[in-house]
Amino acid sequence: MVGDARRLCPALHLVESRTRTYVEFHHRLIEAVESCVHVEWTETGALSVLHRLLQKAAARMRGLHYAAGVPGLSLRYVGAGRWSDELRLDPTQDRLSLNAALQTLWDRRKHFAADPLAVGVTLS
Repeated sequence: MVGDARRLCPALHLVESRTRTYVEFHHRLIEAVESCVHVEWTETGALSVLHRLLQKAAARMRGLHYAAGVPGLSLRYVGAGRWSDELRLDPTQDRLSLNAALQTLWDRRKHFAADPLAVGVTLS
């Protein structure tokens, strides 16, 4: 399958997946956020946590010399369902661009009557 892709696109650049590293980093990130920040699970508190998650993820990404072109946002509400969306950008490491993308996604979110239960940011 990779051979076929390389024949079709000779400039294809493959990156080995580091699933275990990602999962370990994710757990450390959640622990760090929860130990530093009192989380008030309102929409304002959820947005605050999202910004902190984005900054930590973006710093890690820059440290690995990666760039993100598809930031994503996911929200889960107490007993009311889930919502997620993503944006397509030119690949960037710029935190201001990523913050603007997060704000755009936040503004597009579906509103539920319940408070947020969990939030997530993805950079790919």
